[in-house]
Amino acid sequence: MRALVILFALFSLSVFGNPLELSEPFTDLSTDTIVADSLHQEGYDDYRMFGRSAFHDDLTPHFTLFVGGVFGGFGPGMGNHGSSYEFGLLNLIGVAYYTSHNNQRISLGLGVMKKSINCGDDNFLLHHDDDAATIKDYPEGSMSCSSKINMSSLVMPLFYRQRLYKRLNIYGGPLVRCNMRCTAKTKYQLLDEQVDEKWKISNLRSLNVDLMAGIDCFWFGIYVKYSPMSDIKNCPHFNNTLTFGGTIAF
Repeated sequence: MRALVILFALFSLSVFGNPLELSEPFTDLSTDTIVADSLHQEGYDDYRMFGRSAFHDDLTPHFTLFVGGVFGGFGPGMGNHGSSYEFGLLNLIGVAYYTSHNNQRISLGLGVMKKSINCGDDNFLLHHDDDAATIKDYPEGSMSCSSKINMSSLVMPLFYRQRLYKRLNIYGGPLVRCNMRCTAKTKYQLLDEQVDEKWKISNLRSLNVDLMAGIDCFWFGIYVKYSPMSDIKNCPHFNNTLTFGGTIAF
């Protein structure tokens, strides 16, 4: 009987193992799981398709490619021109250099935008024979007056961004615009005469530079953009355009 008890004890130790010995591997496995979950969470928090690349590491200086910066804004009438609006994507593709200091970033992108500027209440775009546009006062007695330009541009934002707190960032820099196309549209009625013209402007400034600054947090942000120079040559009417707007995924 005693022999059976001894055999059973040996069998239990060989099959099930010593409970004291088994406790260590399970403890290590639990620790490894916690560490793995923590790394996974950090990786998840650091991943964003728009604005930041996958596997982005704030601790190591590096270059990365990214996509993002949907934007749209509205500008009040200032000086001689009327209101304006714009929308586009700042970075169809962008390259960024991250420093190792609190997520500093210098980026250069290539994007697209469309912009429209009204002439205001008193002026209109005059169509010349060479398709140039200049500003002129509406004839006295004109009614149903409307005159504006519509532009399509490639944009190259060169921005410096600094993290302020957690996901709160501030950024700014020049926005170079390559104006690809600009059309003018003028419409007014004078007595029985109806003037309705639309044409492609020949005296378009092909290269212009704006100044842009903003603040963003997670996926959303706001910006202000100043355009000191007119997009139409020899037409200072459109100088000093100011725009306020919002961004998504920058």
